[in-house]
Amino acid sequence: MGEKPGQGRKEAWQGESLRTRMKRVKVYRLEDNGKWDDQGTGHVTIDYIE
Repeated sequence: MGEKPGQGRKEAWQGESLRTRMKRVKVYRLEDNGKWDDQGTGHVTIDYIE
C-alpha cells in the first residue's frame, strides 16, 4: 500500500543472494566440425538495464 509501481518487486529481489538469482542452464560448445559438445550444467544471471 502506498508503494510506487514496481518498487516492492525491486526491493524483494535485492534481498536475495546471487546464488538464488542464478538460473541453471545446459552448456554446449560448438566444435569446429559442426557438432555440439555437452559441457554440462552452468549458471547464468540476467540484469535488466533501462
